Amino acid sequence: MDMNTLKYFLVVAREENITKAAGILHVTQPTLSRQLMNLEEELGIKIFNRSNHRIILTEDGLLFQRRAEEIVALMEKTKNEFTAEHQLSGEIVIGSGEFPSFTWLCTKMKEFQTLHPQVSFNIVTSDSDQIKEGIENGNEDIGILLDPVNIEKYDYIRLPQKAEWGFVVQKNSALAKQGYIKPKDITKNKLLISKRTLVQEQLARWAGITVNELNIAAYHNLPANGMKMVLQGIGISYAVQTELISKDLVFIPMKPSEKTGTVAVWKRNVPFSATVKAFISYLQNSFDE
Repeated sequence: MDMNTLKYFLVVAREENITKAAGILHVTQPTLSRQLMNLEEELGIKIFNRSNHRIILTEDGLLFQRRAEEIVALMEKTKNEFTAEHQLSGEIVIGSGEFPSFTWLCTKMKEFQTLHPQVSFNIVTSDSDQIKEGIENGNEDIGILLDPVNIEKYDYIRLPQKAEWGFVVQKNSALAKQGYIKPKDITKNKLLISKRTLVQEQLARWAGITVNELNIAAYHNLPANGMKMVLQGIGISYAVQTELISKDLVFIPMKPSEKTGTVAVWKRNVPFSATVKAFISYLQNSFDE
């Protein structure tokens, strides 16, 4: 199995048609079909279900697609890291949630690109657990994580802005008119919350109840998904304040207030590219200005 085979496979998986994929790749259809059959034989699994007009990934094929995308992305990232000679260039991959501190990070990205125009950024939006997974497997260089989160195994800097926790509710709801959320409101409303245990424990501790007493209607890992469920009346979403709230929703703070910090983390004792090391140093030096 080589990189070309993986790239061929990914094009076929995307197009779901051998003939169309062969045209895109500028290879003959028999050549491409043979490559796929050899790949299935090498892996010992069936990757595609074939019909007259389409080929569709099997469950094993879907998993292999994910791994192939990770391998190809990591290879491209590695190649880019070694193309720089005298000037910093290449891509810096940052995993981040939708936090207020991301605005501060954007200013630092812009400043860094002004100094090094050949540097680009790739922002991957996900929750803290997924970001840490991306850092561990080498697909992400830096992660922006929201407390509460375990960062013992990483090097990190704390970002200047704190995030305020509260609830996203429908604009015309009684809670919106109330103006703030009290601990007693928690047990009276269905909750939309992150699957992360630390987040659930944080809310339960604030409310003076156990996690099992939280009236959870659904879980979400990104604020945008929680907001869509709020619009449908499924519950109220526990989240940090964001500028992304639609006109039919409103963010209601908690009383007493609950604020947490944000950290930029990266893997400890890992050899980064010159570009990534320079950006980490730039962030660290920003607090000395």
